[in-house]
Amino acid sequence: MAKLIHKIIEELVDSLDYKFDALTSVIEDDSYRLTACYTYWLTLGYKITINIGGTDYDYTIKEIELNESILLEPCISGNPQPGTGEIFDIPKPTYRHGTARAINEELTQVSQNDKRLFFWLYEVQEETFFDDPNLMLERDSPVRMFLFAESDIENWNTDEHYTYVICPLAQLFDKLREKIKESSLFNEDYQPFRYIYLPNWGEFNAMKGFSTKIFDEQWSGIECRTTLKIDRSYDCVC
Repeated sequence: MAKLIHKIIEELVDSLDYKFDALTSVIEDDSYRLTACYTYWLTLGYKITINIGGTDYDYTIKEIELNESILLEPCISGNPQPGTGEIFDIPKPTYRHGTARAINEELTQVSQNDKRLFFWLYEVQEETFFDDPNLMLERDSPVRMFLFAESDIENWNTDEHYTYVICPLAQLFDKLREKIKESSLFNEDYQPFRYIYLPNWGEFNAMKGFSTKIFDEQWSGIECRTTLKIDRSYDCVC
């Protein structure tokens, strides 16, 4: 049997292996500002771990300027200043696939830390297989992918949801698109990606906007829709 689409997406998400490389590091009061050309999908309030001198230290992102800098607040007073050229891993999202009801149940078993960056592949999945042996194309796989991060729903205005969460998360989907283009798994008949921005996310009503929340989480995020055209033979999604 062909590899199921939820496993293919999971492998793609797991391949998002990147590192933050600080160009400069400056002390600002009790925090540290690191500059960088690209801030990936780091969002406000996210906790990161940096190994300095062989010891792991935790910091919280207190401020973010997209693709310019992040301001880190030590989780414990006295944590050292990350130096210029300091490198740390960019977090990968927690991956789940399933119906909204199934994911809601699974979220009760997921730690709060693992909910901070959450990737959901919407089910039910439907695929169209092609039997023509002269075609390299094996199947069409329409997908709906959601990416969420924690937000301050009570205090942020809409623009802040975009600045602190949605714009950074869009960069993860940008990298995922690059992975798909580079992979030999997918057909050269490349399909467009549609981004739907979800500030203060709930269930969308065209007249009323987002009203009832599907998940009981303080999230904003993005939905990405596309059709993946998968070729007949492949070894991996690398």
